[in-house]
Amino acid sequence: MKHMPRYCEEMRQVEMGPLLGPAYRAFERNITQQVKDALANDGSAPLLPWLKALLMYADLPYLGWTCRTRSGTVLGSAPALPFNMVYPIEQALIDYVGEQIWGAHLPTIVLTENTGIFDDQGRLEALIAQHARGPTNEMPRVAGLYQAMLRRERQNGIEACAREGVQVLICNPSLLLGLDLSYFKRAAFKRVPTQIETLLHFTPCLLNPTQDTDVEVVFFAYQESLALRLLHHQARRAFGRGRFAERSHVGASQSQHDEPLLEMARTLFETMKNEPQTHEMGC
Repeated sequence: MKHMPRYCEEMRQVEMGPLLGPAYRAFERNITQQVKDALANDGSAPLLPWLKALLMYADLPYLGWTCRTRSGTVLGSAPALPFNMVYPIEQALIDYVGEQIWGAHLPTIVLTENTGIFDDQGRLEALIAQHARGPTNEMPRVAGLYQAMLRRERQNGIEACAREGVQVLICNPSLLLGLDLSYFKRAAFKRVPTQIETLLHFTPCLLNPTQDTDVEVVFFAYQESLALRLLHHQARRAFGRGRFAERSHVGASQSQHDEPLLEMARTLFETMKNEPQTHEMGC
């Protein structure tokens, strides 16, 4: 009988550092107070702008962010930080990729949901190519898949990665669902997806029947960030103790796992003040 590859998940918390940390915390305090005031007044707090602002600013601090309601009311603003620096979570990804592709010789996927209007895919490609160099200073072979590609073209792209010995693929996880990703042995999420279905359907792509190596998925998040709270929240929803893979082969329907984004934002807002971050993932 063929040995089933082992599947492991890991959570890595990253310090924000002396530049991003104070800017993020001030922004969070400001707009969270505005949401509290709105809840106290009429119960219709602008939770979705709050959720998006805190997730996106931590991911893309060099863009800055203004948190606005649909009606245009400004809840708060965060400054644009320098573009030409490597932020801590980017450095953590670079270090992880370097460990996997040069130390263990394992092809790795780096996953980001910022591939639309606010796109960091090209930035990550450039940072990894420049900074995740090999023992003799060689640049890694990095590729990307993009929104404009049809599903068949994306599968062809994955197969081309295998033929050409691509070491790092950078992509939005939603573009990989339903594809055979068994060439890749490691996956690193820059931030956990907001949709639990993305996680449940991504894992079987790595654990395709042709997979011949143990698989590891790592989730990165800043300490004390809303993204870390989101990661804990998603882990609890995904069958406890972060085992996103355990039931992902069942093919559960969206209605069983999906959660409206507004309700998720409300849950995160209500729990962030009181809940200690003790939930863990493990192999």
